[in-house]
Amino acid sequence: MNFQNWRRGAFILVFLGAGIYIILTLAAMLIYPGGTYTNPDASGYSFLNNFFSDLGRTMAHSGKSNTIAWFLFTASIFTIGIVMILFYAAWISLFQDEASTYRLSQVGSIFGIIAAIGFIGVGLTPADLLLDLHIFSVRIGFISTFIAAIIYSIVLYKQPTYPRVYLYTLLTFAGISFLYIILLFFGPSAETSEGLFIQVVGQKMIVYIMVVVFSIQGYGALNISTST
Repeated sequence: MNFQNWRRGAFILVFLGAGIYIILTLAAMLIYPGGTYTNPDASGYSFLNNFFSDLGRTMAHSGKSNTIAWFLFTASIFTIGIVMILFYAAWISLFQDEASTYRLSQVGSIFGIIAAIGFIGVGLTPADLLLDLHIFSVRIGFISTFIAAIIYSIVLYKQPTYPRVYLYTLLTFAGISFLYIILLFFGPSAETSEGLFIQVVGQKMIVYIMVVVFSIQGYGALNISTST
């Protein structure tokens, strides 16, 4: 496989990875035995009161085994993490015409790959067994994603031939990511029912927005790579 085909393959994998992530996590939600952080007696998975990370626990909050949901969640997050690494490695190649822009894209991709490793770390650190490492991985993932989005927004701004819609999409995502980081660090505690609801809804929003934005950027990168 030559470089052009590999690069386009990496961009196509963004769509496949996003689809696999959504399907596997939805399946894990259906299988999750039950319980939330504030109510271990709750039945099943509550979309508005269970974190994604609850799917990755070895034991559900209810105290029941969560092996199948854990496996599905871990597989989903490994998939999205590997796809992110491939995407950021391939995205650099679209910005080689100008040296400073190319160097900036390399820095952006380094943070993007760090984010991917952070998200993979989320899957490797079940919250019921390795909570501190799990929280650290979550923070690394979202903070590095925000930094990568900011840097690549500058890259796209400096690349006049790149359609502006992808710049505006990425800038919007960067702004939403910043707001989520504020919520993550300074928002209400998940130890209360109200705080849990706010934190869970915020997490659901940022994750699904991230999946959509990466799909949009993958589509744009694929079109650019096809035309060059």
